[in-house]
Amino acid sequence: MQPMYRNTLFGLLAAIGLALFIMSTASDLRYAPEPEIDQETASTIARHFLSNDTNITNLSDYRTSVLYTNDALAHSFLRQQLGEHNASRYLQSQGLPQLEFEVRFYQPSQQEEATVKVSAETGNVTELSYILPEDRSRPSLQRATAENYSSQILRKRGFVAEQLQLKDYAKTAHRNRTDHRFTYRVPNTTIHASFGTASQLIEVGIHGNRLGAYDYYLKTPEDFSRYVGGQRGSGMFIAGLSLLASVAMLILAAIAAVKAFRKTRPHWRPWAVFALALTALIFVNRLNTLPLLLHDYNTAMAIPIFLGIRILPALIVAGAFGATVFVSATAGSAMASHYWSNRIKALREATRGYTKHLLASVGRGYALAFILLGVTTLLYAAGSELFNVWQFASVNQLNLLNAVVPAFTIFVTISLFPAFSEELLYRLFGITFFTEATRSKAAAIGITAIIWAVAHATHPVFPFYFRAIEVTVIGLVLGTAFVMFDITTTITAHFVFNAITALPLFLIASGPLTISTAFVVILFPLIASVGWRFYSQRGMPQKR
Repeated sequence: MQPMYRNTLFGLLAAIGLALFIMSTASDLRYAPEPEIDQETASTIARHFLSNDTNITNLSDYRTSVLYTNDALAHSFLRQQLGEHNASRYLQSQGLPQLEFEVRFYQPSQQEEATVKVSAETGNVTELSYILPEDRSRPSLQRATAENYSSQILRKRGFVAEQLQLKDYAKTAHRNRTDHRFTYRVPNTTIHASFGTASQLIEVGIHGNRLGAYDYYLKTPEDFSRYVGGQRGSGMFIAGLSLLASVAMLILAAIAAVKAFRKTRPHWRPWAVFALALTALIFVNRLNTLPLLLHDYNTAMAIPIFLGIRILPALIVAGAFGATVFVSATAGSAMASHYWSNRIKALREATRGYTKHLLASVGRGYALAFILLGVTTLLYAAGSELFNVWQFASVNQLNLLNAVVPAFTIFVTISLFPAFSEELLYRLFGITFFTEATRSKAAAIGITAIIWAVAHATHPVFPFYFRAIEVTVIGLVLGTAFVMFDITTTITAHFVFNAITALPLFLIASGPLTISTAFVVILFPLIASVGWRFYSQRGMPQKR
């Protein structure tokens, strides 16, 4: 195919892919959670709740941490049974939150602490967990008095206690007090499924004579939890096989890099600088997630010791990731320079100040990212209709928002690091190595696509194998693009694809600054390449 027609077809496919993704995303965003309060407001609501309904009066002495979270298991059950859109409608109609703020109040070296969950959509308190030492003395209530107090709590929370069905009752006698726990079923909320039945429950715990626990939630069948655990276990198993294959590839890359150093002087210095910079970014990102670390703080330790245990190993991990990038890039570029030098031409020229081919590759990478968005949109549309594919409402994605600067965490963990580390290992080194080993480009593309894809089987998509199928298709497209064009095209496509798919996270953490940073992240490859062009033009003529 002539270049002009190929570029026209490429652009047309990119436009179609982007249009498909926008239409699908626009439909999904109609049912996405819309936070009406922010973290500071949630903290204020939680403080007010604790002051009125518990014995905690000295809240000024407590440290506070606030995180985005959700009831992942309940949301996932509804998605599996009703579909994503109907699940969102159900939650809204029943007053169950799609998104919550988890506010923790604690003191170092003290066992007593409280966690309050506040609906981000309504500002209602949905859960209280109050940890009180077992030997803490409080006046004890008889069951009838405690049940009457429980009814008062329910009325304050907007429920008609007389209409609820008492499902369970438990009493725990401690040395200096008696605790009561009442579990109520909300009538007419039962959902019958192949895994069993789910229903809305409300739990109220009385510690002595004051409120100690409250929870309004959807109780999912135990068989569903076992199904999810089994699926994720299978995904972890095959991902482990991929990890072994990836480690073997990295060892081969290290051997190839050593051979390259013995025979020639490979183009390694720019990769060393980049690997060090990436190592620093990964470690800084760990520091950026300090709110998430502190939320898990074990009060039995001193805070500096706890943070040291969590942060210092991150430096080792960051160094290992940086070394992986350096070895993959050095070995891959050394082999590619002998096998197909045009595949690394844009990057090599960019390190010397020439950016003509770099800008062309980056632009082509954006088009390829739009094509991939269209491909995945079609795959999930077909999968949900034909194979009942659904996604688990994982809290891991929300944890990206629990950072000092969420945009930085999303930039590093979702876009920058995967784009470079995976493309350099699986595409630049992997395809080059397996092409030489098998004498077949198609075989090399297929082998690396499968190894790379299976590593994603731990992602919260069910059935567990569908994610591997999806990423295999993406890997075949990226591998073909590498062989047809160059590594810069695939790195850019990978970066932009991941950044765009993370856009809903920016929308959850709404605000003009947050939304604008989302577009800065998406446009980063273009901004960086254009900026490098202007910088390199100072005192260095461009290649003609």
